[in-house]
Amino acid sequence: MGRINLANIEQGLQKVKTQAEGLENTPKAENVPAHLITFASDNPYAEDDTDESLYDLAMSIQANGLLHPLTVNRKADGSEYTLISGERRFKAIQKHLHWRNIPCTVYRNLSQDSAQLKLHIANLEVREYTAGQKLQRFQELEALLLRMKESGEYTGAIQKGLAGLLGVSSRQVRKYKAIAENAPEELRQQVILGEISINEANTLLSSR
Repeated sequence: MGRINLANIEQGLQKVKTQAEGLENTPKAENVPAHLITFASDNPYAEDDTDESLYDLAMSIQANGLLHPLTVNRKADGSEYTLISGERRFKAIQKHLHWRNIPCTVYRNLSQDSAQLKLHIANLEVREYTAGQKLQRFQELEALLLRMKESGEYTGAIQKGLAGLLGVSSRQVRKYKAIAENAPEELRQQVILGEISINEANTLLSSR
């Protein structure tokens, strides 16, 4: 399976216009008070972890330290830090370690769409997803890039950006789009369950 191509995304993101804006958007390492960290309102990658798995993770963090800090988006007034990535680590620390401060990579006052894009990148970059799982994310990712294009936050080609996010070719993106928008639910479910491939589903759809 293909891996995420960050270059395709970064090339399309609007460059900051001034040095001050650039510094403002550069993430910084901070120890953030745990009580100020909140969960993202829309995290499609959130997992229902068992208490045992969270405990095991907490013991690993206690023994080895937090090797990968949480990534958060800080509100302008500093009253809240919303998680971008690291929800499972945060749950483990919150439930079992009770740290007062947690090491974080902090962005400042990102737009909701920019933060959501970073959430997708953080998850798609580090995990392998099946074609079915990518199909489930496809329309959400497309809608996100279209909104960012309209607002000027993303200036690249939508198809190229989707290819980068999903780790597939632009040709495959067209197949994902056709299946997501035109395939009957039964056919989509077959792809999601891994019963047929994207290529097979696209062939079946074309024959109809």
